[in-house]
Amino acid sequence: MPNNKPTKAENSKVQQLTVVVRIRPLFDHEREKGAIKIARKADERMVLLQDPTAGDPVDILRAKRAQEKKYVFDRTFDEKSSQEEVYKKTTKKLVENVVDGYNGTVFAYGATGSGKTHTMVGVDDDPGIMVRALQDLFKEVDLKNKMYDVSMSYMEIYNENIRDLLNPSTAQLELREDAKGNHQVAGLSEVEICSSEEVMSLLMRGNKRRTQESTGANKTSSRSHAVLMVQVKKRSPAHNHQQTMRTGRLYMVDLAGSERAAQTQNTGKRLLEGAHINKSLLALGNCINALAERNTRYVNFRDSKLTRILKEPLAGNCRTVMVGHISPSHYHFEESRNTLAYADRAKNITTKLRSNVSDVSYHVAQYQTIISELRQEIETLHHKIRNSKNSHNSNEKTDESKDEKKLTDVEMKQVKKQLIGSFNSQMDVRRRMMEIDNHLLAQSIEFDKLGMIISEWETEKAVSALESNKEDDSNGADIDKDDLKNEMPEHVFHAWEELQFLKGQNERYLEMRQDCENDYQSCKNKTLSVTESLSEKASSREQRELLHLLTRVYELEIEKLEMQSAQLSREHELRCRDLMILRYDRQRQLCDEIITKQRILIDALATGEKSKNVNARRELNELYRIYQQEINDLNNGRHSDLGQFSLYDSLYRPTSSGLRPLGSSGSMLELHQLESSKSPDSRTSRGQNPLPPIVSQG
Repeated sequence: MPNNKPTKAENSKVQQLTVVVRIRPLFDHEREKGAIKIARKADERMVLLQDPTAGDPVDILRAKRAQEKKYVFDRTFDEKSSQEEVYKKTTKKLVENVVDGYNGTVFAYGATGSGKTHTMVGVDDDPGIMVRALQDLFKEVDLKNKMYDVSMSYMEIYNENIRDLLNPSTAQLELREDAKGNHQVAGLSEVEICSSEEVMSLLMRGNKRRTQESTGANKTSSRSHAVLMVQVKKRSPAHNHQQTMRTGRLYMVDLAGSERAAQTQNTGKRLLEGAHINKSLLALGNCINALAERNTRYVNFRDSKLTRILKEPLAGNCRTVMVGHISPSHYHFEESRNTLAYADRAKNITTKLRSNVSDVSYHVAQYQTIISELRQEIETLHHKIRNSKNSHNSNEKTDESKDEKKLTDVEMKQVKKQLIGSFNSQMDVRRRMMEIDNHLLAQSIEFDKLGMIISEWETEKAVSALESNKEDDSNGADIDKDDLKNEMPEHVFHAWEELQFLKGQNERYLEMRQDCENDYQSCKNKTLSVTESLSEKASSREQRELLHLLTRVYELEIEKLEMQSAQLSREHELRCRDLMILRYDRQRQLCDEIITKQRILIDALATGEKSKNVNARRELNELYRIYQQEINDLNNGRHSDLGQFSLYDSLYRPTSSGLRPLGSSGSMLELHQLESSKSPDSRTSRGQNPLPPIVSQG
């Protein structure tokens, strides 16, 4: 089995769950009843909760209880904190990350009447996190001026039933689990949105359809859990290159509050609703407790539909913020203490964060390898069947003792079962190998694209440094090299992070593929042992027909793979060539810069201006160096400024026994292989400077 321990790259992306607490103000009716304020904000991170029953001389159990307990979180808010402040400190950073292809979640937790819906939804003149996040989301999309697709879904979980808030005409929806363990809501509408105004309209429509009723503890109590899911798809962070799709998801969850029947005074339907709410929140609390224990191997997310939906935000690839809500009134001391206890445990939960990058075109060529291998097996089976038929005709009139070699019906069924089982095993192993090779090949191409981002930034920085030097020389100022170092942009920083992550993933997938190769060889030997005896035993016509039908089934499987391959091969070829065009376009821009500087140098030589001559020659030398580096990068199939990564050297190179390399004549991977197969002399000759030297006068 492959080693599933996290690599260093994965450890660098492990993040703890962010936990903040908000204390609502006292209500007017609570002040009229003489409520005592027992919860307060001590500083930016500390909450103090006073036990109103501590030190009671009558109650022996509470006589020695501490009167005040301290809780420390990532951030605390009180009645003086505005909606905007809460949003900026909790969710604004999540929105920026979602636009860059990461997952984010913010959910409100607390007892009924503690202010969760006010924080998440708000009111018209003072909106909450959901509204502000969606408004900022479109601001980010407009600023980056990229190709984005934004869609949203809105649902509620009421009495363990899922309802679509954007399409109420649909019946109750089912929660299903896919092959990867992710939970999907079947039939949930996903609406594409183009503006913040459209978002506001859909959000208001969904909020009006939420189930709310008055209880003894809260006049506008939410009787359901609301989940707003926003998905942002961005095409190619590498300057509008259409090979890559980054998908970020933002989950915003407004949980229903836990209830006590004695306080809410619920009966009948309201009592049943409260039971379902408490059941789902209890399941969520159990998951938080289990996740906080680092040695826990199993976390039961299946007790509630709420926990199944929140599985990825709590334990998967997601940056999560928990906003705990408490009441300052002494009437709600037990509820506030439970909320703070769960929030304190949630601080120990960790998630592994990485960017969601997908590319659907890189598995096309792998179908061809599977097809060719299946064809070879079918030809082998046809050959064995023909040999069996010839052997039967030649020995038909021989001794009856040879009839013992014929298979009985029971034996034939057993052989058929073994043959089908071995075929299916080989097909499964091949698919696993294909998926692993897809990951390896996609990683290598992703590495190349990330390297292009970094290399282009290095080139732009060098050109900017030339311009700065020129301006400083014209002004007679001294040049400070530290001033030329620009701060690394965020997209370049993310590219470096992705390179580190890819290095660790590549090692893990290589180990997994080695295990698959061993399984494949074992299945192949098993199939060979079954088919070797067919020519002697399958002597009757019916038995040969049955074997022929078995091979026909696998012929149809091959035809299916051929159709899928033909459908995707043309698009794959075009996208591979786009990557090559992007490289040559960068070289063309450098050539334009060089030609311009050469013209300046020629004019300076003609007019005899020595200052211009010196500046132009120095700038031209620097541009020559940058151009030479670009040529070497292209010829060597790697980026010189990424020398600390050994991913290119350790990339998986498929052999004839496995899956062949990805792509066609326009593929960058084949370009790498062609270069690696050339002699050292030819590589050295191609790496020479193609530009003429700069000749200075005098």
